[in-house]
Amino acid sequence: MSILVTGANGEIGFDLVKRFSQKNKVFAIFRTKNYRIRKIKNVKWIKWDLKKKIEIKFTTPIKYIVHCAIDQKYLGSDKNKYLRGNTDIIKNVISFAKKNDVDFIMNLSSVDVYGDLKIKSVTEGYLPIKKNMYANLKYLSEKELFKQKINFINLRLPGTLCDRINLNVLRPWLFKTTYNIYKNNQILVKNTQNKFNNVIRTLDIVNFFYFIIKKKIVVRDTYNFSAIQPIKLNSILDMIKKKLNSNTKVIELIDKKKSSFLISNTKIKSKLKYRLPTTKLVIKSFLQNFNDQVC
Repeated sequence: MSILVTGANGEIGFDLVKRFSQKNKVFAIFRTKNYRIRKIKNVKWIKWDLKKKIEIKFTTPIKYIVHCAIDQKYLGSDKNKYLRGNTDIIKNVISFAKKNDVDFIMNLSSVDVYGDLKIKSVTEGYLPIKKNMYANLKYLSEKELFKQKINFINLRLPGTLCDRINLNVLRPWLFKTTYNIYKNNQILVKNTQNKFNNVIRTLDIVNFFYFIIKKKIVVRDTYNFSAIQPIKLNSILDMIKKKLNSNTKVIELIDKKKSSFLISNTKIKSKLKYRLPTTKLVIKSFLQNFNDQVC
C-alpha cells in the first residue's frame, strides 16, 4: 500500500510518516527542509511546494493521501493572498488525486474551525463564528473537498499529541503543561473543575485510517476526532504530577468569561461505528511516552 503524506516535516506529519512506514511505502512531501529529513525505511522524501501543480513522478501508484500541509507563515500583510495560497494547496492535492485515481484523502482539519464557541458541547453541525486566520483556511480546505467527486474525510482534530518529544515546540496545551510540571514550574490553570477531552494522539489517527481502508468505507463527510469520556482538569493535573513525581504548584484562576467546551464524538460513533479512545487512556499513554523520553 502506498501513502502520500503532505506536510511531512511538521510535528504531526512526521509522526504519521514514521507510523505509516512501518507497514507501507510512504512518499513524504515537505516544503522547507529541516533536521527531520533523514533516511527512514520505506520512506521517500520529496521536496515540493504544493502551491504549484504536483508534477512528481512516483515509482509506485499513490492509493491514499493524508493531507497535513498548511502554509502557516501569515505575516498580516495580505490576508486574501494567504488564503488563496492555502486554497491552491488543497486544490492541487485534489487535482492530483483525481488524475491518479487515489482511493481516499484523509484531510487533517481542526476544531479551531468552530471559532468563538459559546456552547458547552460542540458538534459538527455548529456554524463557525469569529474564526481566526488558521481556522478560516482549514474551513476553506474542508469545503473544497465537498466540491469534488472523490472519497475523503475531514477530521477536526483537537490538541494532538505526537510520539516524539520536541521541547522546541511546546504545544498543544497538554504537552506544554506537562513539561512545566516536569520542570516543577508553577502553573496557572483556569477553571480546573471543568471537564476536558480536547486531545488525541497521532496513533489514533493512524488506527482510524486503517479502519476506513480495511472496511472500504465511502465517507465524504466531516467528523470531530477527539478522546471520549472527558475528565476534570484538576484530575488530569493530579495524574501528571503523580506520574512525574512533581511538586508543581497549581494556581487556579476562575474566569467566568472564559468559555470551556467539550468535543462531541457522537457522529463518528453512530455513523461510522467507530469508538475513539478515552481521555484517560490517551493521557496515560502520553505520560508513559513522555516519561520514557524525557525523565
